[in-house]
Amino acid sequence: MRRCLALAPLLALLAPNVGRADDITALYPDASMFAFSVNVKGITTSPFGKKVIGNDKPFDATRKFLKLLIPTEGFRITEGSLKPLETVANKLERVTVAGNIEGGAQPPIAIFLEGEIDEDEYVKALEGYAKAEERPFKTEKLGERKLLITGDANLTTYGFRVSKSLFVVVTERNLVEDVLEKHTGKRTAKIQPELLEWQKKAKPAETPIWFALGKVKVLDGIEGGVATIALKDDADIRIEVVFAKEKDADLVRGVLDSAVDSLERGQTTQAKVWGAAGVKVKQDGTIVTATGRIPGKLLAEEYAKQK
Repeated sequence: MRRCLALAPLLALLAPNVGRADDITALYPDASMFAFSVNVKGITTSPFGKKVIGNDKPFDATRKFLKLLIPTEGFRITEGSLKPLETVANKLERVTVAGNIEGGAQPPIAIFLEGEIDEDEYVKALEGYAKAEERPFKTEKLGERKLLITGDANLTTYGFRVSKSLFVVVTERNLVEDVLEKHTGKRTAKIQPELLEWQKKAKPAETPIWFALGKVKVLDGIEGGVATIALKDDADIRIEVVFAKEKDADLVRGVLDSAVDSLERGQTTQAKVWGAAGVKVKQDGTIVTATGRIPGKLLAEEYAKQK
């Protein structure tokens, strides 16, 4: 499960968005309480993207950005494991991830991959990834489709083509039929209303990078929240979380303060980037916000140093 969750943000960063998040919302797993997406096409064509990314392909851009923003120990998938995904990653048009983290060891999560990519290319990519990760891989017949199964009884993901431009990876076997029937209109998604409301606040059509969160039972007190990154000449970061009780907001504000302090401490590239962002955490009653701005010039300089 950890491998699947670690791979999800990577894929999201690789994928330029050519549509609206609403196109995929109808296919979310029932009771989904989080969703996120990244519009790399919007990033690369923005003043920020032209300044920082240049002509790098999505795969290379993602690999370099991960080194800039995430401590090495926080991203455990090796470059050897990622290499088989390169061809597919560079053709993706959008990635959307949605699900529920309250489902136990392997909660219901779906990763929606959009792009004009052949089914056989997905087979080759996932087979190579599974081999690099030393995980079992096999294919089964699913009507006219192939079902790509990675892992074993303890940790399994299922990949399948929904249409010519949509491929989906899910963490539960029953979600395969669920997504296919929602796609044909036989089923209607039963999505948490709070998630839908916060997803609207993220303004997916205007914000290239966003994360929306509905109510979370295992995190008692969270009513919902949203995180966005808007890109112009710089990267503007904003996080907003609403709590049922002020005492819960107090606790999380302290946690965010500690997290920011940890990111900014040290002599690493990541510390330099996050230190320049000047992230400020504030609390207004039951609402906690965190805002910051990473200068595009600094990101461009540090990005250019990555290989």
